[in-house]
Amino acid sequence: MLHISEKDGYTIARIDLKRIDVSNVNELNEELNKLKMDKDILLDMSGLQFIDSSGLGIIVGYYKKFKKSNRVFGLMGVNDRVAGILQIVGLLGIVKIFKSEEDYKRFRDESNNQA
Repeated sequence: MLHISEKDGYTIARIDLKRIDVSNVNELNEELNKLKMDKDILLDMSGLQFIDSSGLGIIVGYYKKFKKSNRVFGLMGVNDRVAGILQIVGLLGIVKIFKSEEDYKRFRDESNNQA
C-alpha cells in the first residue's frame, strides 16, 4: 500500500492505490502511523485517481500534526482530478503540494535561506 523511501531530511511515501476511500483508509492510516515523524514527509499520490472524505480527513490530520512541529507533510504528484477535489474542499491552498521531489527540495532550500 505504501512504498517508503528514506531521504536526507525527508521521507517519500508513495501510495500504491488508485483510490483512497472508506474501504482502505484505516489500513492506509495504520501504515502512515508507522512512519518516523521526525522529518518531513511527502505523500506521493502520482498513481491515485480518487480520494473520498475519509482520505481527506487523514491528510488534514497529518497536516495539523506536522504543522505543530514545524515539519512539512506535503503531497506530490497530485493529478488534476484529485487537485479538483482538494480545491472543492478548500485544501488546495492549505496543504503544500509539490510537482516533484525537486520542487520540494527548492521549497526546503528557500525556507532554510529565509530562516
